[in-house]
Amino acid sequence: MANEFNAFEVLTMAERIETNAQNFYQLASEMVNNPDISELFSNLAVWEKEHESLFSDMKSGLSEEEKASTAIDPYDELMLYLTEMADEHVFVRKDLDPASVIDDRSTPGDILNLAIEFEKESILFFLALKRLMSKRSGSEKIQKVIDEEVSHITYLASKKRILRNI
Repeated sequence: MANEFNAFEVLTMAERIETNAQNFYQLASEMVNNPDISELFSNLAVWEKEHESLFSDMKSGLSEEEKASTAIDPYDELMLYLTEMADEHVFVRKDLDPASVIDDRSTPGDILNLAIEFEKESILFFLALKRLMSKRSGSEKIQKVIDEEVSHITYLASKKRILRNI
């Protein structure tokens, strides 16, 4: 596969990760007994859906250079590769399935910490991909993806602060 990614490829992975996150948060929302945390996860699922749309819109506005393939792909395997990379991301790892990490003993704080960790791993994933991109392939556009993930951490941290004060 390619040594360098372009904005189209990274945004394709970002869309898939947002879909996976949406599914994770929706499942977590259904598993949590605390109505406030359940609503928070449900809201995060909606937010992830909005991010998926945002990244799709960003993809449609890319220049030809930002879409230009950096790899020879005679068998059209690139999309399979990108999907597999995104599906190995944190929101679908088997050891972080909501059912395996959220149970009756989980406090709202524990659950918020878990969500913050997921978002941190997303940021690390996209930072690593950004390093594999050139400016001509749209690396600056990926900063928007990273900024969106940072906004999730900020939001979750504020909810955690509120929870501590209750």
